[in-house]
This record gives sequence, C-alpha cells and structure tokens, in this order.
Amino acid sequence: MVWSGRKWARRLGVVVGGLAAAACVVVPAAHAAPAASSGQWVVTDYSGNFVRGGGVTGYAKLGTGRYEVTFNRNVAGCSYVATVADPGNGLVYNPGLVFTAGGHNSANGVYVETKNLGAGLADYPFQLQVQCGGLWVATGYSGNFVRGGGVTGMTRLGPGRYEATFGQNVSGCTFAATVADPGNGLVYNPGLVFTAGGHSSPNGVYVETKNLGAGLADYPFQLQVQCGGLTVASDYSGNFVRGSGVTAFARLGVGRYEATFGQNVAGCSYVATVADPGNGLVYYPGLVFTAGGHSSPNGVYVETKNPGGGLADYPFQLQVAC
Repeated sequence: MVWSGRKWARRLGVVVGGLAAAACVVVPAAHAAPAASSGQWVVTDYSGNFVRGGGVTGYAKLGTGRYEVTFNRNVAGCSYVATVADPGNGLVYNPGLVFTAGGHNSANGVYVETKNLGAGLADYPFQLQVQCGGLWVATGYSGNFVRGGGVTGMTRLGPGRYEATFGQNVSGCTFAATVADPGNGLVYNPGLVFTAGGHSSPNGVYVETKNLGAGLADYPFQLQVQCGGLTVASDYSGNFVRGSGVTAFARLGVGRYEATFGQNVAGCSYVATVADPGNGLVYYPGLVFTAGGHSSPNGVYVETKNPGGGLADYPFQLQVAC
C-alpha cells in the first residue's frame, strides 16, 4: 500500500484520572512539559498499514516485514528509533524485532524492517520516532561515530560496548536505542541493544549491543536522549525511577506496566528500550513492547519479555512523541 499528500488529524481527548491498578505509584509532576518530538513519527498495524503519524507525507509496505515512511523534510542526517508496538491498547502476543535505516527511495524517508525471533522477515506493528535535533547519535558497524547531535565524544570500549558523551549532564534523562544501519542499507544480522547511564561521566550514555544468543557483538545503533517531554525510566523490580510528565506508574504483574501522563497520549507514539536505570549493565537481555494505556487514554502500556517470549521483569526506558 502506498499513499501520499494527505493530512492526518490526531485524535483529541480529555485528561482523565490516574491508574487504578496494582502497585500503583502516584508521581508528583515537577512541571508540565510537552511531549518531546522532532515532529516526525509513525505508528503502523499488524498488516503493515499506516495508522497515525506526525509529519508523514507517504507510507509504503515494500514486502513482508519491509516498510518505508516518507516525511515532510530531509531526514537523512537524523536518527531513527523504533519499537514493536500494538497500535491501539492491545497486546503484542508474538514478540518481534525492529530495525531502521535511511530511506531507500528518498532522503525524506526512513526504511524499517521487522523480523521474528528467528531473524526471518515478518510483519509486526511498529512505532518509529525520528530525532533531528537535541541529543542523539548514530554509529557504524565497527562502533565508530557516524553522526549525532550534541555529541562531544564517542568511544568503543570493546566488542558491543560503547559510550557516547554529550555536552551536558544527562544522568537524569532517558535513553532509547535501535539497531540500525547508519546509511540506507540493511541490517542483515539481527541484534539487540541496551542502554544505561555513562560509565565515565554523568554526561555519558553507555550502550551495549548483543547477538540473539546474548553475546556481546558489534552492531550499528542509533540512540536518542530525552531530558524532558513525556518519559519514564523503571528499575529491575518494575518500580518508577524517574521521568517527565508522569502522574502515576503501576506494575500490573510480571513484565506488565502502565505509565500515566498528565495529558491524553492515545494519539501519540511510544518507543522503549530495555535499560539499566543507573549506570550498570543489563546482564540478562530482554525485549520490550508498547501499546496505548489499558486504564485511560493518558496511559502507555508496556510489556517486557525474555528472549524466549515469556513475560519477565526488565528495567526499561520509555519515550512518548506526539
């Protein structure tokens, strides 16, 4: 399916009350903040159809597990982070993987692939956020710096271990990342990516990439840092650690969580990464999936699973773009 030149209205809603769920923590909001976004994002469904987006002028399903999104500006010098995610407020029953690259058809495009856990191309719903300003980095296959925003240093610490340093303290921010080709190629060998606070300084973000067998291995990745907007960082027990715009957070059960924000986010996009909430390591690789809130339109539902597809508690960091 290909479409272009259409304006898509975002769904409007009203702010409703907080979560009524197990292990709910009410979070006092420091100040109101708009959802962070460069203005370019997209949400798709299980058949690879466009559902909603920001700044989108065209969308094409190129084949099984292969898609291209076209935006209203040149995004070739930007970063692309995506998450397998239900486009409504359902569940992602069959875990999948998502990878990004520059557009195959134009400099305004982002190419996306979704794969099953066996690394075969398969259709999965995904949510993609493009970041051109602010703090971000894109690396190559050898862990080398390719491009970025606000970056003052990039170090490959060893196979699958990296640290990006920015020009400000980011220890109170959130870090989302995706394995991604730095140009407009393909990610032939699927991998996983995890984030944490800097090991060298509070201005840093530590990143690990691993193969599907959980071994450290070099993969290209793209990292987006958000210090405001609508964000959440949780810990290994499913507790709220920090965030922006959050009014409540609940652990609903093993590997099941809901974050509630101070505004309606039902028409937004949600990307997340399994991530240590401090500056440690994620020893046991996991997967994370998102959806609209199960309790209210102000919520985002998150599931974390082990590599076998079973629900399990993992720390994650969530970023919402509207």
